[in-house]
Amino acid sequence: MERRAKKGNKKMKAFTNTPITKEKFIQHLKKHQEMDAFEKGHYGQGFEMGDEKFKGCAVGCSLRSVALELGIEISTKDHSLYEKYLGIPRWLAHVEDKVFEDLPLEKSKNWPLEFAKAVKVGADLDKVKVPFLIFVLESCLEYVQGENHHKQKEVIKEVINLYKRKDKVGAREWEKAVVVAYAAGYTGSAGYTTAYAAEVAGYTTDYTAETAAYEKFAEKLLELMRECE
Repeated sequence: MERRAKKGNKKMKAFTNTPITKEKFIQHLKKHQEMDAFEKGHYGQGFEMGDEKFKGCAVGCSLRSVALELGIEISTKDHSLYEKYLGIPRWLAHVEDKVFEDLPLEKSKNWPLEFAKAVKVGADLDKVKVPFLIFVLESCLEYVQGENHHKQKEVIKEVINLYKRKDKVGAREWEKAVVVAYAAGYTGSAGYTTAYAAEVAGYTTDYTAETAAYEKFAEKLLELMRECE
């Protein structure tokens, strides 16, 4: 739960002092889309057959776009590279990845471009984290019903309260919340929180509900990103 400090205490800003511009990044993603390169389940295949044959997930194609623009070779599965090349936090790259994998197929084909277009140049996207997590956790409460989920429900409420507090939450309070959360079968990072909410939806209803949960998360994330300065 601890928030990572940036080097020199400087806030990361999207597409600011980065090797690739938002415009060039989107141009490459459009080419990937035109070649039907967005594919679930892996970070990249077809390197040896040329870029016209390359296929990969949202993160894989995004990092391949960076590599093509800069004429370099980089890992297409290293989420931390979003920070170096795009000014986008690693945790957000993991969320983009998870949402892509669990959206309906047709919607997943547009997700990498929607994600990139939602980013404002100069935005501090770490500001999106807390409101997004609160939204996901509150969504969990819609599905966690009945005595069988009493512990999980109480944990979710406690974590929501910690995120909503105006004063600084101490490390010990977060550590206690993490211990209790794991004991209740809940994980709390941004990517895993998203996964957990959808899994709860799928467990209590069906696959259609799980997919709907990810569509809901995607819409909210894009809304928050568009508003973020």
